[in-house]
Order: sequence, then structure tokens, then C-alpha cells
Amino acid sequence: MKILFATDSSVHSEAAICLLNRFPFPAESELTLLDVFELPPPFVSKLEQQELLQDWNEQLHLEMKAAFTRQTSSLERARWKVNTTIREGHAAREIVSAAKELDADLVVVGSHGRDTVTRFLLGSVSNRIVPHAPCSTWMVR
Repeated sequence: MKILFATDSSVHSEAAICLLNRFPFPAESELTLLDVFELPPPFVSKLEQQELLQDWNEQLHLEMKAAFTRQTSSLERARWKVNTTIREGHAAREIVSAAKELDADLVVVGSHGRDTVTRFLLGSVSNRIVPHAPCSTWMVR
């Protein structure tokens, strides 16, 4: 079984790791840990995007790698063989694209459990993934 676990290093992702470690997946299952670095929104000017990226890019990548190390260790202790990848772009699109490329059987995402108004204003990555994923999607709170 090929499983794509999309993490954002939040407590919701940590809850998903706990569930992944407890669920009896087949022994030969493959797990890919994915984090997506979201680029600034298109209404931000190119100059502002460059400045933001210069300031944040290196720091965010370091934080993502540190979180990957922590999460990978936890998963490997529970018998998983873990592949990791960081992508840049729109989170939901990149997760769906990665699921297609990996020919995933399952996508696992943490859900922030936001209320209706917040979901409307900020959007929900997990709610955007479900209708477009090429396989089953497991949202964990």
C-alpha cells in the first residue's frame, strides 16, 4: 500500500502520526512524508515576493527539515520506511499532484477543525484535497 502523508508540522499532523503508528497497515506499506512550502499569493508583487522568499525561504526550509527529522524518527520507530519530499506551490494542488505521481492508495492529512466562517475566509487544504485526490483521503483531527 502506498500512503502519502501531507504534513504541516502542526499538532494535527502529530495526531495523524499517532494514528498512522497505531493503525494495522500491511507490513509492505510505503509512506511518503510531504510538506508544501506555499508561495506568497499572486496579488503580492514580484518584488515583494522576492523579498519575502529571501527572508523566509531558507528559514522555512530549515524548520521543515527539522520537523521532518522529528516526524520521520517517530514513524521509523513504529516500523515505517519513510521517504520525504518538500514541494513549493499551492498546498492542495501539490498534494493531489504528488498523490497522482506516487500512484498513492491513501492520502493522510491533518485537519485543523476550523469553524465554518474561518474555513470560508482562509480555506481548507483538506477540504480541497478530498474531491480531487485520485484515491481515498483520511482526514485526522
